[in-house]
Amino acid sequence: MSTNCLDSCILPKGQANHTPNNPSLYLSDDSNGNGFASLKLTCRHCKKERTLSGVNKSGVRENSLDRYKNKIFKCKGEKPWTTDNPENCNLILDVQPRGAAKIYQSIMRSGIYIPEEDTEAILNSAEYNKILEDDEIELKTDIKLAVKLFSLSEKFNKSNDEIVEMIIKQREDEEKQSEDGQENISSEEDFYFKEYEVLKKPLVEDDNFVSKEIDIKNYNNISDYFKGLYKVKKLVTTEVLLGFERLSDQNLNNDIKESFNPVRRQVPYLPCKQISGEGIFINFNYEKIENWILNNKGFLERSAQLKNNSKNDYMKHLELNFHPGFILIHTFSHLLMLQLSLECGYSITDLKERLYFSLDNKMAGVLIYTASSDSQGSLGGLVRMIEPKYFENTLENLKINSYSCSNDPICIESSGQGHAGLSLSGCHACSMIPDLACGIFPTNVFLDRATLIGDSKNLNGYFDET
Repeated sequence: MSTNCLDSCILPKGQANHTPNNPSLYLSDDSNGNGFASLKLTCRHCKKERTLSGVNKSGVRENSLDRYKNKIFKCKGEKPWTTDNPENCNLILDVQPRGAAKIYQSIMRSGIYIPEEDTEAILNSAEYNKILEDDEIELKTDIKLAVKLFSLSEKFNKSNDEIVEMIIKQREDEEKQSEDGQENISSEEDFYFKEYEVLKKPLVEDDNFVSKEIDIKNYNNISDYFKGLYKVKKLVTTEVLLGFERLSDQNLNNDIKESFNPVRRQVPYLPCKQISGEGIFINFNYEKIENWILNNKGFLERSAQLKNNSKNDYMKHLELNFHPGFILIHTFSHLLMLQLSLECGYSITDLKERLYFSLDNKMAGVLIYTASSDSQGSLGGLVRMIEPKYFENTLENLKINSYSCSNDPICIESSGQGHAGLSLSGCHACSMIPDLACGIFPTNVFLDRATLIGDSKNLNGYFDET
């Protein structure tokens, strides 16, 4: 923004000047929809005017000086959301439209209460950790004696030798990590894998989690696509707000996302919500997915197209999964939620998905659960839909509806649509759902109906009869 107008409007005594009580600058919009170029700053005294074109470019802001050669857009280090004193900051302020999506992206993390496996219970026990951390207990015989002393074998239904080997292995792992200078931090994939391992158990009964597998033999031809189907009669989900993030022009080329906690830097607690509900878990046949991709390598090319489209993602979500198997289960999950909404009366925003996919751990599963805090989240309507007489019809209707979209042939032939072109044959008319229901971020990406039904280039979908 040029300062010529500002300087010339500091008028001699006796004439009007720029003051809060007697302003001279006016901002107007020409309504042409050209962003900052449509915004015009006008001085009513000297009649000079200038559009705000280029004000969102870092180079323009860097070179904008007042009449004292001070940078107009230099940050003063003020933090109006806290009582902290201003910091010494030499950065140039960013300017973006108020409605820009990259101004504010909340950082949310959700977790499902999953009962600990036997090994997890041992690892978290006070007795186990006392032995593990006691430097005086070094020899294997000493460890075995301590395990017997604390009666860990009887408490956790494991043999003494098994528990001793667990302690020795964990000590070796910690020593190796210490030598390598690495911290023992579990990845998000490891966290999901632990959930996945519990979800696929035949029967789990806990105060906050109850699930039961349905014999796959009760279904017709389901075993061709899935390895297991489960009723999750009760589950508790917790969603936590960690803060928010934004991406500015100054770090756009460095793929760095600025993260903030608007309250404090370190807090002993975080705002969260906890909801009790129910769900259904579908364990895909991972080997079948591998064979399907092996026989339809064209889907790898479609995934490469999405990866190329991701270069236009202004938020630089580089951690996204471009594998065709992930795209398959995500698209299936969305279409299943839409079908469940039609057939059992749930509002689509009352449902949510949780995707389990990993090449290393060979997992592929979808959990659909109720995310509503009212009574309809635990009335059994969703659990009932996994029973053979309902699920077979739901799956058949899902496959039929996958073949049609009101935006076809544009949708089915698309090379990129939605956020940053990260979806192919998937749009709001067929497979996109409300953001609240989608379980990944950014929402409504990696959707491709062709993974389910094939396309015109001789690619067979996962549910093709051929």
